Amino acid sequence: MKKGMRKIKRKLHHAAGHTRLFFSKRPTAGAVASVYGVWLQPNGDDQTFNFYKDGGYGFFYAQFLRSQKRPFTFLDIGANQGLYAILASKNRNCRQVHAFEPVTQTADILEKKLALNTCNKVTVHRKAISSSTGQAEIFIKPSHSGVASLVSGQADTTEMEVISTIAAADVDALIDDGRDRIIIKIDVEGHEPTVLSELFKTGFADRVVAIFYECNETRFDPDLALSLLKENGFSQFEQKGSGQHYDVLAMR
Repeated sequence: MKKGMRKIKRKLHHAAGHTRLFFSKRPTAGAVASVYGVWLQPNGDDQTFNFYKDGGYGFFYAQFLRSQKRPFTFLDIGANQGLYAILASKNRNCRQVHAFEPVTQTADILEKKLALNTCNKVTVHRKAISSSTGQAEIFIKPSHSGVASLVSGQADTTEMEVISTIAAADVDALIDDGRDRIIIKIDVEGHEPTVLSELFKTGFADRVVAIFYECNETRFDPDLALSLLKENGFSQFEQKGSGQHYDVLAMR
């Protein structure tokens, strides 16, 4: 165990500079250590599990969340299996986390991971943020929860599930009033502009200081997302990745 942990720490240190792991004692006999410093349930057939275990999502945003020195609330929209919800909750300056994950099987895994990592600040909402409150079809791939999308016709999806959706007013009702800064991550496989539009209709929109979102130019026009952000006071943009598929950190 000690040798394995040293290896993980060396790997994470090399990838993310001064990032500090916060591993606690192994919670269950079968728990698997991730290079991000979180515990996982073993599931080698799942691509998301392997990305979490080996650092497939990179370390830029993990370090961003760990580096926050002032109180904040975190919204993880398209939380998947909870990597960033867990990382945010482990920051002592994080007051609360709202994780939005509408796919039943994925939300089940998310809740188990939160329990495994003793994440008591996280509230899971089994809903997708969209333009109306009701129901919608989401397209999924059981072997890779990270490609679930409300946008039909995705090449990687093989199944469909009917899920619950909520629009701006209902999202607003979930978030506590207060002065804390709000930090948001959005990864919804092409539905990002719709989510941004709804977020900017909420009463907490002026408290949002940073939004990290996935941009796939084959699924939506990146200029649409950029315009929405600029119209709402975001002026700093940092792109991670290149080509047609990359991430953007937008800040006020």
